[in-house]
Amino acid sequence: MIHLTSALQIEQQIIDIGDGGEYESITEAIGELITSGATRSNSSVTLNLLKGFVLKEQIHIENLNLDWMTIVSEDSIVPIQASEISETLIESRRPAFLGRNQATLPTIGVLFEYDTQTARCDGITVAFGSKVRLLPGAGVNYADRGLGAYYHSEAFCYMEGLTEGGGGIGAGDVTGVSFRYCSNRAFMASFGSKINCARSILDYCSGDNAVYAIWGSFCDIYQSNVSHATNTAVHSRDGSKVNARETNVSHSNRGFHALHNGTINARYAANKWAGDGAKNCRGYGVMATYNSHIDAADLPVDGSHRGFHASTGSTINASTSSAKNCTIGYHATGASTINAQESDASGASWEGFFAEKGSIINADRSLANDCREGFSARFNSIINADTSSAQRARNHGFLANETSTIQARNCVANQAMINGFLATRSSTINARGSNARSCNGNGFRAEEGSSLNANSGDATGSGNEGLDVFRGSFISAQNSIGSLRLPERLNQLTREGAIFR
Repeated sequence: MIHLTSALQIEQQIIDIGDGGEYESITEAIGELITSGATRSNSSVTLNLLKGFVLKEQIHIENLNLDWMTIVSEDSIVPIQASEISETLIESRRPAFLGRNQATLPTIGVLFEYDTQTARCDGITVAFGSKVRLLPGAGVNYADRGLGAYYHSEAFCYMEGLTEGGGGIGAGDVTGVSFRYCSNRAFMASFGSKINCARSILDYCSGDNAVYAIWGSFCDIYQSNVSHATNTAVHSRDGSKVNARETNVSHSNRGFHALHNGTINARYAANKWAGDGAKNCRGYGVMATYNSHIDAADLPVDGSHRGFHASTGSTINASTSSAKNCTIGYHATGASTINAQESDASGASWEGFFAEKGSIINADRSLANDCREGFSARFNSIINADTSSAQRARNHGFLANETSTIQARNCVANQAMINGFLATRSSTINARGSNARSCNGNGFRAEEGSSLNANSGDATGSGNEGLDVFRGSFISAQNSIGSLRLPERLNQLTREGAIFR
């Protein structure tokens, strides 16, 4: 194999900056190097920040490639004096580091930290086709906006070995960059820009979003910690994409939000990086709106106010996920779809699985025990829930309302406080082979022009009737057991409908 390298001799330099060093400031050192004729073709420079160095300047690079420079420090954290970050450099922002107009900033291998949080005092910004590389462990804590990439720019952190082996095991326990406690967005990529920073530490971010991709941009935050966000942890919108696989967004207001054709990969795996997934979010664990898509397979959102919410033509893949003890576990509305096979919404204070307004929820082999409503389809919606369980519902185990359909073969809705299975207002439930024993109201009930298949079902021990029809409805009950309304009219049409056994 032939390796082609430059024939030029590259001069390696280490330049100390700070008290007792060759230069007092980073800007001074960079300016002197460029004036001296050093370039990426003949030099490789390490700018070493000495102990006690405090950043009191803004490093502003225009139309220069300085990737042959690397900034490191002797201190584990280098303070930034916020009062000195005073010049507005881009769109009312005051970044400590700015590369713009096809610039490449020096590689940053330092963890900086603002001494006080000041509005519009940012960390690192690249704009108008510019780039920056960060080393693992670098970053800027307590910035207003941490890392920004605007107008076809790019920021990335290379992590050796991350692609070797599954689950990032090739990189061992190495963490990425740190932009903690930002007051208004830890990461922001806009106008076709990219941020590729796996295993980032972005927790406790206030403001509107912690990670924000907008206007056709991309963020890769694989195995990152974006937990405890004041508002939204990860937000992708306007045709943007975010890879947040195995990322922790727990204890935020919203965990993941895709808006206006946004896309998020939020797949979960039980490891130390993913942590609690999207558990205990005060608002929504996962939210896809306006033709957006989120892949959240295996993700836990337990204890969140709303678990999974898809609206206005959006799709969420939440197969084998968990939304226990939420207000609503899974909610699809406005012609949206949630795939939640083998999932658990038990303990919901309202609905476990709730599809409305022309939406679909696929939830075969799922659990919605101890909910107010276990599986609820309303306003021309569909729920597929074969071999599922909705026991001890405070209202109904399975409810199809307003021309909706529930496929619920071989399901269990025992001990419901009202009805185990209720089809009402021109709706349909297929509950063949299902159990609705010991319900306080009815085991199987069809009303107002609805139909219910309870063949081979069991409705024994119900407080009212095992099988009941009302206002022109039909129940098929061949080989079923349980008491019937109007047993003397069995297999006959009455004003309330008919029960066929």
